[in-house]
Amino acid sequence: MSLSDDDFARLMAPLGPFETAPRLAVALSGGADSMALVLLADAWARARGGMVLALTVDHGLRADSAAEAAGVAARMAALGIAHETLVWSGEKPRRGVQMRAREARYELMLGACRARGILHLLVGHHAGDQAETVAIRAERGSGTAGLQGMTAISPPPLPGPRWPRLLRPLLTVPKVALEAYLRARGEDWIEDPSNHNPAYARVRVRQGMDEVEAARWRVAADAAREAATLEARDLGPLLVRDVVLHPAGFAQLAAPPFLDPELRRAAWQAVLMTVGGLTYPPRGEDLDRLMARVTRLDFRGATLGGCRIETGVGRWRVLREEALADEQTAFQDGMMWDGRFRLSGDAEGLVVRRFAGGDIPGLPAAVRRSLPGLWDGDRCLGLPVMDGVAIPENLLRRGIFACFQPARALFY
Repeated sequence: MSLSDDDFARLMAPLGPFETAPRLAVALSGGADSMALVLLADAWARARGGMVLALTVDHGLRADSAAEAAGVAARMAALGIAHETLVWSGEKPRRGVQMRAREARYELMLGACRARGILHLLVGHHAGDQAETVAIRAERGSGTAGLQGMTAISPPPLPGPRWPRLLRPLLTVPKVALEAYLRARGEDWIEDPSNHNPAYARVRVRQGMDEVEAARWRVAADAAREAATLEARDLGPLLVRDVVLHPAGFAQLAAPPFLDPELRRAAWQAVLMTVGGLTYPPRGEDLDRLMARVTRLDFRGATLGGCRIETGVGRWRVLREEALADEQTAFQDGMMWDGRFRLSGDAEGLVVRRFAGGDIPGLPAAVRRSLPGLWDGDRCLGLPVMDGVAIPENLLRRGIFACFQPARALFY
């Protein structure tokens, strides 16, 4: 099985709308999946008077990564496809390398798209990737939201502006079809050794999965998507009715005691992701333990997903866990802080870190201590202007603004 330009056009049709002359960015590692995608996308865009920008990220994690990126750039130049190499610079983490590398990769690619006004970023996830994703999430106890797998259209996976869109046109295409397409064109591709390293969970799942099992997981993902659609239909009104989200980044939640368990779980997951500034939900088993605890008469509080859950009369309060809001970053106009707040204005020379100052009417002390404070050296100057938050004049830094804008918006 191979692919044709007509096949790809059919895959792209449900992913619109696009501009009259579409401008696309394609994440290009040089592997078979992304190489096939960039060639297919380039033909599709050219046929419509548009263009493709291929983006290669050099993570600097392997000695030959720079040479590989240069080789990819040379191949794109030979094909007449615009290309840019983005370098992940700075010190690399010792733990959680794959997760941090993924975040850095998207930070760089999203930034490149926004700098050029490109509205669509295509990534080469295929049918095998989808099956692996669902299997991994099932192993971790994900609910219907996780088991539906990756979607063909999604917002950016990091906090910040909700563009460019992430498009995955190849989710139903097996990897063998992509490799066959490249062979038919006489194209080569790079084999990343990390894709065969059993130290990574995804590789272990891939190595233990045959085609029949992969097909079962894809069917499971389809069923979960149908269930998630029904769940979302009921979840939206529930969140509007029973959740009060404060612009300072905390929530009050009143869940009816006899609510359907899956719907109650989905509501808690949504609130935790929003307040905690999370890109991914907490582990399913941890969420289940929280569900079992919060309705008990002796519940006195818990932490999960970077949040602190406190009990009250007939409702719960969900706050950012203040000790984890520990990011210290030089102020930049448009920056994100702690995955939750977008800051803007002119504060050259100042640092944004957790606020340490006086009382703010209507805000619990723990919330106050999780807000983005403005610092000059070891002196806290105050807080940015925040709509809906009555900050005393002596603590307010006018001309600087903060808006609660987490990766996972509670209300769509």
